Amino acid sequence: MYCKKDYRGTGISKKLVQYFIIEVKKLEDIETLNLMVLSENARARRLYENMGFVKYGREPRALFDGERYYDEDLMYMDLRN
Repeated sequence: MYCKKDYRGTGISKKLVQYFIIEVKKLEDIETLNLMVLSENARARRLYENMGFVKYGREPRALFDGERYYDEDLMYMDLRN
């Protein structure tokens, strides 16, 4: 997910993720949500952690933008709770 600078700090990302979680929980067969977030994006990692996602690993050099590589943290949320 990407949020333009003008919208950062407004809570729109949190609302979008909350909505997504609510809608997915309505589907009976889905037990786990997975996501990847840039390891250096502390703000996004905190958002996901505060919403109940748990880090379970890191994929080194997951992204390359033509100039540098970025690691991604792997996170999940157990929907069975």
